[in-house]
Amino acid sequence: MNSYAFTPPALLLAALSGLMGGLALYAFRRRHEQPGILHFVGLMVALAWWIGGLALELSALSPQTALFWAKVEYLGISFIGPFWFLFAFQYAEHHRPLPRWLVLVVLGSGFPSLLGVWTNDWHHLWWAEVRFNRDVGPLLAMNARYGPLFWAHAVLAYGYVLAGDLLYLAAFLRAGPLYRYQAGLMLVAAFLPFLSNVAYVFRWVTGIPALLLTAFSYLLVGGIMIYGLLRYRLLEVLPIARWAVVDHLPDGILVVDPASRVVDLNPAARRLGGMVRREPLGEPLEQAIQPPSLAQALAEACRKATARPVEGEVRLEHSTGPQVLHYTVHPFHDRRGRLLGRILILRDITARVQAEDALRQRSEELDAFARTIAHDLKAPLATVRGYVGVLSEDYGSRLDEEGRYLLARVEEGANRMARMIEDLLLLARASRVEG
Repeated sequence: MNSYAFTPPALLLAALSGLMGGLALYAFRRRHEQPGILHFVGLMVALAWWIGGLALELSALSPQTALFWAKVEYLGISFIGPFWFLFAFQYAEHHRPLPRWLVLVVLGSGFPSLLGVWTNDWHHLWWAEVRFNRDVGPLLAMNARYGPLFWAHAVLAYGYVLAGDLLYLAAFLRAGPLYRYQAGLMLVAAFLPFLSNVAYVFRWVTGIPALLLTAFSYLLVGGIMIYGLLRYRLLEVLPIARWAVVDHLPDGILVVDPASRVVDLNPAARRLGGMVRREPLGEPLEQAIQPPSLAQALAEACRKATARPVEGEVRLEHSTGPQVLHYTVHPFHDRRGRLLGRILILRDITARVQAEDALRQRSEELDAFARTIAHDLKAPLATVRGYVGVLSEDYGSRLDEEGRYLLARVEEGANRMARMIEDLLLLARASRVEG
């Protein structure tokens, strides 16, 4: 332990490394709930590794030990940019799993940096010259003259970071009320470390103050992410989760702001609302929806849905045949009761309506058949019952016991048939009332 001196700046960096590791562990435990969360885990692990190595570099009392930890740091530094870009790509833009080849290419771009750092003693193309200055007490501050390999790495790494920052900015500009707080937090967290690292690399700030500025920026990032986790459930309501659930629903889901402008929708809503070939985000609902009758019905439902859900049905005529849509409009509010927007759910119930129509037609046909049969049987049955009555009254005394028994059976069968006809007529009348 005589080779190290753990000063307050180093201890601050060690604590920050632990904070990033804790965030990585928290996210890793939720990896089965959200696809793509492993990119966030990788980002936190890379940051924790880099900052932990930086703490040991600042604590080292010899230049050789400090240089060793400076090289170790690149096991994290080389992958911060790639993981930052991958997580931002899924969070902000595409809502679908990234192609495996793209993930491999992006992550693979970090390995040449590692090779350049650990072979620098042979070619000096990463650090052309390395010096250590004691800026504050025993603290060694690395003062290096960078070579071409480092600048190639810097262009690639900051390209990844900047691309990710722009994706977060795009997410913030496009976000509706549901995601605006999250996107705003990610946007602030995105630009803090980028600015501090640029200041360090281009020597706008040098020595120990530059390292502390970088550490402090990531401390703020960690604090922002913890606040997002606790306050806005940052990892529970990500657009990544939206991709997994909403985008694969057969029902159309639209989110509109209080002015009924479209702020979000899933593929089913694009299809049902006739918005497949254009981008409806930001448009008023009545302009975004193509079938005019559907647009008018939804706009009217939105005007009514201020406190309670409103639902209804719309029948549309297409060249391929009729289509029936059921819609429900749910208003949602903030904690103070202010209207934030509305969620519209569209469901194609054409098959159900057609089945109900077919069932109704079959029922009507059965009803007509029952009435016809009942009326057709009633007249001949009345004749049979009449003749049975005549036989029983006029000739009953002349019949022997077996004849009277057979006549009673005929009369009983006729009465049973009469009751069955009455039941058929009753069923027919009940069907007409229900229809």
